[in-house]
Amino acid sequence: MPRLAALLLALTVANATAALEFRGVNLSAAEFGHYSDTDPSLNQLPGIAGTDYTYADPAYFDYFTGVGLNTFRIPFRWERLQPMPGGALDAAELARLSSVVNYATGLGAHVILDVHNYARFLTPTEVRVLGTPELPSSQFSDLWTRLATEFKANNRVVFGLMNEPHTMLTETVVSTTNDALAAIRATGATNLALVQGNGFSGAHSWFQSWYGTPNATALLNIHDPGNNLAFEVHQYVNNDEDPNTPGEDFTTDYSGQSSNVESATVAAEKLAPFTDWLRLNNLRGFLGEIGTPASELGVQAMFNGVTHIEQNADVWLGWALWAGGPWWDGATDNDRYHLSVNPLTDGSTAPQLAVLAPYLVPEPGVFGLLLLAGFAWFCVRRLAGRKSRYLTTSTDASADPVPSRSKA
Repeated sequence: MPRLAALLLALTVANATAALEFRGVNLSAAEFGHYSDTDPSLNQLPGIAGTDYTYADPAYFDYFTGVGLNTFRIPFRWERLQPMPGGALDAAELARLSSVVNYATGLGAHVILDVHNYARFLTPTEVRVLGTPELPSSQFSDLWTRLATEFKANNRVVFGLMNEPHTMLTETVVSTTNDALAAIRATGATNLALVQGNGFSGAHSWFQSWYGTPNATALLNIHDPGNNLAFEVHQYVNNDEDPNTPGEDFTTDYSGQSSNVESATVAAEKLAPFTDWLRLNNLRGFLGEIGTPASELGVQAMFNGVTHIEQNADVWLGWALWAGGPWWDGATDNDRYHLSVNPLTDGSTAPQLAVLAPYLVPEPGVFGLLLLAGFAWFCVRRLAGRKSRYLTTSTDASADPVPSRSKA
């Protein structure tokens, strides 16, 4: 039996690595700071590098490539990179961004440039919304003209146009995206571009209309002159609404801020209709954010969501975990950000990452050994839970919240 299990694991890894191009993590911290999308008086952008925000240092890239990831999504703020819309890029901020891009791609990894602005540009007196006279589409196109010019020579750089547009017309998302795509291609850049939908670009809400025209309808009008784009969605397994609270809809809010996990299949179920939409329309998708608390149910739900992506590699390009990077972790594991995939304080692999070992090919060395040790620990816990179920008289199915992979 152990030999058979090892063979099956090896076959799983071989099949997985032959399909998806991107398996990665968000390295978050360059978008940190004191600001608000609703109250301009709280905005303290750009802030001070190293105090209000920071970029990941090389150790993070070394660790995550060592455990088998090959893609880094780098969130950053528009206001820091281009303090005046339509103006020159800030030389110091561009140097910080270029430094992480060059280091990561030098390791052979891909980097996704993620303008983490929610279709807004913030000042101490204004919240400017993209596609309005205060922030016209031409200024967004100018930003991407400059970014494309800087990074088009590096084919490992992916252009993530805008993170999670919301509270605007979906048609405006489409028109501003098309303008930016045309501007990018006018520079001669052929890099992959990732475009997102309205309503925070949730896979679970792709067909819904609470934010306006459903993304499933409006985004069919996206046009890339370079014919090299994918549609980026986000899907967390933890729902922020309480199903026991009257008036709350337990189907719309998956922003990942709570510990509520509906089921081990929730992510896969929410992703499936979007997968069908991609296939029906001959399009490609990318899961730019997926995250979970470190509970057994949450970890299994994320595994099943990633498994769905892996099993539909004809339309999916890959996935990126939310999140790793500096400033997420406290002095103890109990103090860490609940979605962090950074190593635990004892150096062991975070459960959210350890469970994905079948889909990763670690580099030789200590990081690879830690990942495999973490996966072994997860398997032991899983088998122990099953054994205890068979040794008791309980018939409660919830006694074993970790289903087999065949149920994904």
